[in-house]
Amino acid sequence: MYEEYQTVVKRSIVESRAGLVEPTEPARDEAEETVLHEEDDKVDLEAADAEEESVLAAETGPEPDTEQIEEDDEAVETPGEPEPVAPKAVMTADIVADAKVLRTFLEQVEAVTDEAKVRLEPDGIHVTAVDPAHVQLVEITLPLDSLEQYRVFEDGRRAVSPCDLGLDVEKLLGVLRKLKGKVSLAFRFGGVPNERLEVTQGGSSREMGLVDTAGMTDPRIPILNFPAKVALDGKSFLDVLKDAGEVSDHLAVTVTPTALRFEAEGDVDRYRHEFPAGTDAVEYVTTVTEDYRSLFPLDYLVNIAKTVRQSRLVLWLGTDFPLRIDWDGETRGTFLTAPRIEQPD
Repeated sequence: MYEEYQTVVKRSIVESRAGLVEPTEPARDEAEETVLHEEDDKVDLEAADAEEESVLAAETGPEPDTEQIEEDDEAVETPGEPEPVAPKAVMTADIVADAKVLRTFLEQVEAVTDEAKVRLEPDGIHVTAVDPAHVQLVEITLPLDSLEQYRVFEDGRRAVSPCDLGLDVEKLLGVLRKLKGKVSLAFRFGGVPNERLEVTQGGSSREMGLVDTAGMTDPRIPILNFPAKVALDGKSFLDVLKDAGEVSDHLAVTVTPTALRFEAEGDVDRYRHEFPAGTDAVEYVTTVTEDYRSLFPLDYLVNIAKTVRQSRLVLWLGTDFPLRIDWDGETRGTFLTAPRIEQPD
């Protein structure tokens, strides 16, 4: 009977709130009044909570999925597995050549730098390097026909792509200057714990470490439109430089339609040497129609002239242009020396 009474009261409250029936005041005792108030308060609280939740949902949107947020946080905070790094190939190179040829090649490199990145390519050994002051550049090749044996392997197979190694030029030259005849160079580098070079002749061998190539640049010969080009004997060029060095530390090189001229001027003394055009000493490779003049640091020129004194040189010239010197022989390559720009008085 009490349960039926509760049902009637609840229905009455709901209908009254909806405006469907007039509220009535049935007679009830004190206990019933207390129950009614409790039920009424419960309904009011539930309605208020529901309304508050509805408003909050409208303002903030749906309640986020806590588990999904935690998963997303883990995805952001936890770094993925790093990409596996492919192991470096184990590179080996076996080179046999006359010690004198190797010395010539390395002396031409050493004229510019003591350490160099050496590139082993199918057509021979290449070096391109600049000096620390960026005044001089060398691009040089030791071709296959100057080598008695040249084999490069990558993981035990013949290498078909160029590969680089770092060489202490000064140290290797110190070893080769003590040797004559055929010399064997065995390189082991790339994917090995210690990159090494072994120099062998007869029953004697010398091992040395290679140099890290990280940070070594790959310079290129700039493309310049030189207006004049002349050929000159390497020994004659060196003799002129030595004589000029007794007077000054700079050398002016001038080419005119009729002569190639070298001049040096000190505080008191002056030096001048001229090679007339059309003689055995100087050959004009291009037609020169006007005068071109540039000034160069003499010590840089002397260093390179010593290494190419046995070759026929081609000098590329212009006014305030770099001096480009090409040569060919057991080695072939290019030296480029920056000019000193003269300031007007």
